[in-house]
Formats: sequence, structure tokens, C-alpha cells
Amino acid sequence: MVAVGSKSYNASLDKAISKFAPEIISDKGELEKLKKAIKHSYYVCKANPEEYFLLGLSECDDKQQKAFVTDKFMYMTMGKLVSRKKHDEEIEDKFNFYNLAKPYFKRVVIKVNGPGDYDEFAKMALNVHDLILKPLDASMGSGIFAASVNSEEEAKKVFESLMDKGGSWVVEERIKQSAEMAVWNSLSVNTVRFLSFNNKKTGFHGMKPFLRTGRKGAVVDNAGSGGVFANVDVATGRLSTCGIDEMGRRYECHPDSGVKFEGWQIPRYDELVSTVKEMHLNVMPDHPYIGWDMALTDEGWVVIECNWGQLVNQYVDHIGLKNEFMEYVTGI
Repeated sequence: MVAVGSKSYNASLDKAISKFAPEIISDKGELEKLKKAIKHSYYVCKANPEEYFLLGLSECDDKQQKAFVTDKFMYMTMGKLVSRKKHDEEIEDKFNFYNLAKPYFKRVVIKVNGPGDYDEFAKMALNVHDLILKPLDASMGSGIFAASVNSEEEAKKVFESLMDKGGSWVVEERIKQSAEMAVWNSLSVNTVRFLSFNNKKTGFHGMKPFLRTGRKGAVVDNAGSGGVFANVDVATGRLSTCGIDEMGRRYECHPDSGVKFEGWQIPRYDELVSTVKEMHLNVMPDHPYIGWDMALTDEGWVVIECNWGQLVNQYVDHIGLKNEFMEYVTGI
């Protein structure tokens, strides 16, 4: 989270304008006006430059802008309620989270730190064959790739690629998603990000989940990797909006599979809600807010990972969720 005027902020400002409003760059007067408006939104609601475009803040007055939960506001709020150390140990460390939530993974996961882990890696890879490999500190799908291992030679090749890349890796048995969810994109595991809250005063709540679907050729469903997402009605499990991608482009139907977004029913939705509730109460009882990434297999819903989830559901319908967020986080 960078401050306005810093080198990092200015770089993110230029990047966002190039991405969302490249036509304005050659007009110095309009460009400066836009930069001023984006910076103003930071002071009003802590919006970063990309959020300015995705939340539609150019169409909002200050009161309307203050209704949004921006990334920085969310992290500032959560940082007052949960220590950074606890966050890093229980959420950021993906392998430690696996150990905490193992019954809800329903698949094999190991950690690879260096050459000494080859034997464990090879044994696991030759047993399950299909793998997803994630940098231990990955975010937004960055660095994640899939591999199939059917021989000792292939195991050595994949392991050597991890060693060449460096760092620690979480290696997972690849999820075999249900046919119902595969209709969106068969290569990626299409997921539901379920935003759940738990506080001592009002107990467990869910808030506007969203479906995340991958694009043709992608093995992850993140918006940052070209994925398309749509909001879910928390009461019914039906998609309540069209789809949207990281550029703010909207789709009535998935651009590759042609499946229509609005009205589509999340399969086994009651089971999803009960699984998330059980995890939150049993695995993360001290965290008032968690975003769970969930996938559906033939055996039921399984967890992929959890985080202090971004409220990107606001990108889709441009409805601010700050009042509801604060009510569920604090119980007030």
C-alpha cells in the first residue's frame, strides 16, 4: 500500500491510466485533470488508481465513494483487529494454512524448499501424476503452473524447474473439478470466492460471494490472469450479474464457453455455505473476516486457499459494501 506522490504510487497511476484510459495520455490538460481526480479518490476512500476505474469512481461524488471498501481500507481495518504476525502465519503461509485446514483440502499437498526434498516430491508426483505448483508467497495467481508427471524423468525435469526458479513451493495434487463447474472452462479450476464473517456478537455471516472462471488456455481463474468473474446472490447461490474481467469489460456470456452468467445456479450451494461456516468457526475463529477460494469436486466442496479477500464483487455492480462489511466485521 503506497502513499500518493511516492515513486511507486506514480508508477501505478501511470500504469492504470495506460491500461484503462490510453486515449487521454496525449491530452495534457485532460491527463492532469484525471490524475487529480484519481488522487482525490485516494484521500476520500483510499482507492488505488486501478480501483478508481474498476469501481467507477469517476461517476461518484465523495459520499458515494466513501461507501466502497477499497483494498487499503480493508487491510487497515483488519490490521487493527488481527496482528500481522497471525495473518502471516495462518493465512499468508500457504503450507501452514494447509496444515491448519487439512480435512477441508481432501488432496495431497507438500512443501518443497530445496534439493533435499526431491525424494518426497518424486514419490508424491508419481503417485498423483497431475500437479499444481505454487510459489509459497504467490498472489493473484502469479507464478502458478500445472504439470503432469508419469515417469522418473518427468519428475526430475519438473523438480529441476522449481530449483531453477528458486524459493519455496507448495506442490498440490491437482483438483479434479466437477463437470458442473467445468462447463465454464475445463482447463482451469473454476472457483467461488466466499466472503465470510464471524464475530462474537452476531456470529457467522456470508456476504456477496463471486464466481471466478478461467479463460481458454489458462490454468488459473484469477482476474489478473484474464479470468472473468460474476457476483452470487448469497441467499440463493444464483449468479446475480453479468461477468467482468480485469479490464472492466462486461460479458453476458462467458467469452469462450458461451455459458450465460446471470441466473446460473452454483451447484450444491447449501453444502458450500455449511463447509465455509464450519471452516471459519473451526480453523479461523480469531479472524473476523476471511475470503475462501472454494472448488467443487465430485466428492464435494474443497478449499484452495484463504486470504483477507479483496471485495472485487464491488467492481461488477458498483455497489459499495462498507456499511455491511463493518457491521459484520465488528458486530456493531
